[in-house]
Amino acid sequence: MERKVREDAKYSQECIVDAFLILLGEKNLQDIRVTEICKKAGVARITFYKYYKTINDVLKAAVDFKFNEFREELNAAQHGDDIKRILEISITAIVTLRKPLKSLARSNMSGILLQYFTEALSTLLPIFENDSELKRTKYLFLSGGVFNILSDWVSLGMKETPKKLAEQIYLTIVEFLNK
Repeated sequence: MERKVREDAKYSQECIVDAFLILLGEKNLQDIRVTEICKKAGVARITFYKYYKTINDVLKAAVDFKFNEFREELNAAQHGDDIKRILEISITAIVTLRKPLKSLARSNMSGILLQYFTEALSTLLPIFENDSELKRTKYLFLSGGVFNILSDWVSLGMKETPKKLAEQIYLTIVEFLNK
């Protein structure tokens, strides 16, 4: 019985997060209301408040959920894939969240994603282990730069393909690391 309760709780939370992401693709974060999320998710307000205190808590849960999905995909890809392929996988994942990311950027909230992005990029560090020059400051500078490239790409309509953008970022990283 307890397993069923946990499954129901997880399902309710996923419905709330999914509804939130849909709404975030349609409007700015500050314009989303709990009532709208509940209606779209098909849950009562009491269910919302059982799991989340604020809409920002749902935002964090959504980012956590999507980031964990992405991390699993990235970890699976790292075995045998080169950095260009990993970048392409990463950029392709961003494409699937195009509308919510644009909304976060319009709401001046894309900085929330920088922390997650920096952590995701840190999973690539083993590729650079033989580079003794890659220190924390250089790594943070690199992750911020790549994040800004991706943010700009999203805000300009994602005109380049993930493969082309991955190639451009890869060449920039190689040039950066060789200096």
